Amino acid sequence: GDTEFVALSTAGRLMVCRLPRCPDKGRCATLTAVKASQKIKELLSGIGSVSDRATSVSKTIQQKNKALAHLNQVLNVISLVLSSQKSLGEGEQQCRQPIGCCVSTKWNRLLRQDSLIICCSLENFSGFTLEEGWTLSIQLLTGSDSTSMAATSSFPVNKLMSGSKMDVTVPLNFGKNGQLTLPVKVQCILFYSFTEILEKHNLPATESQVLNGEGTCIILNEYNIDLLHCLHLSCSTVSETAVPDYGFPAHPVEVFLKSSQNLLGQNSKTADKTQVYGPDSTIERNPVGPFVASIKVSCNLLEDVLKDCSSGSNPNCVVLLWLMSDNAEVETVKALKVPVVCGTTPDRSNVRLLAKKVSLMDLSFEGPISAFEIHLECASLSALCHLHCAIIGRIRNILKHRDTHCSPLPNVRVQHLQELLNQNEILLKKVQALRDHLCLGMVTSSSETTEKLLKIYQEIRNFNLVIL
Repeated sequence: GDTEFVALSTAGRLMVCRLPRCPDKGRCATLTAVKASQKIKELLSGIGSVSDRATSVSKTIQQKNKALAHLNQVLNVISLVLSSQKSLGEGEQQCRQPIGCCVSTKWNRLLRQDSLIICCSLENFSGFTLEEGWTLSIQLLTGSDSTSMAATSSFPVNKLMSGSKMDVTVPLNFGKNGQLTLPVKVQCILFYSFTEILEKHNLPATESQVLNGEGTCIILNEYNIDLLHCLHLSCSTVSETAVPDYGFPAHPVEVFLKSSQNLLGQNSKTADKTQVYGPDSTIERNPVGPFVASIKVSCNLLEDVLKDCSSGSNPNCVVLLWLMSDNAEVETVKALKVPVVCGTTPDRSNVRLLAKKVSLMDLSFEGPISAFEIHLECASLSALCHLHCAIIGRIRNILKHRDTHCSPLPNVRVQHLQELLNQNEILLKKVQALRDHLCLGMVTSSSETTEKLLKIYQEIRNFNLVIL
């Protein structure tokens, strides 16, 4: 009969092999050496093919595992940054962000010409290494709502280790027609490209369907660059009572007379013009000025600023140094002996800031209110407006982060305050009425309109409100 063999495999399977008995030994085919050799070659070839496929699959699995580990690190970095930003948004105190970007401005002199640049420093204080594939993008946004894209610069990150930083610079150039629109919002964005994972680990392009989109990005920081950041400060000492020589009449009547002469075309020389700050603002290099404004801030509001004031220092100088603290050239004016700071705007207009302590009467039942008056003088009306907005922005930050344990507000005389507000509303209505008349062409004489605006301007200058 047939012969049966029973075998047990290493996997634990029982196998039965049955060999039929050949009744005629002469008919049994014999396996020649040539056929056996060919059969062995075919078996070895099949084994080699299977081994190559197994090696390729194993290599692909290893590449995907590395890619997943890399992607996991990217997600850990994003999660770390987002959780840190969430903690800051909820008011928790942190020494520093794990991954952040510091922004500052400074003047750079190249080929005998001063240019304004933005310095950005990407700092990595996390426990991760920013591998290749990360990109630092610096976006400059302008406009009233900071939605108009002015410029974008990208810098690839090349293995930024923990505890290291990467410094880059971006030019803050004038835009179209030589305009520089301030303030400028600077967005520091960290972007990671998914295609970098595919290329680095030699994965097929079909894997990009799993990674939906080109990449992921997170906004690290946002900064507002205003005119206080961009002032080119002068280290020359100036007397507190000395007015810088702009070459212009300071009296309002003389200002009005000279502006009327310019409107009537009596000046034979035409001054060079340059575009600054606004999209449609054409301002002469030698405008009629200086233009003056003032802001009064109570000492109670600035008590945190004055904490660092030593016994021998001038509080007025401390207030000016606080305003200039974000300026890269603040070191040139730190040794102030008089509370006066002189500087130059990017459009080369002269600027002077003066701070002095005053007492405001009739605002409180408890007596005079101590306040600091910040006096602004600018050769350009546009520079005055932007400088005024920059200082108001600093004061808003104090109001936003004001502690509850601060000194209580004084008992303000509401009736006197209401009278001041009513006066302000009257002035606003006058300006609106003049603007409507100009739009409808109902103005017969431009000099008459100029005289009315000048009168309103003088009344606004003497407005006696204080920020408490």
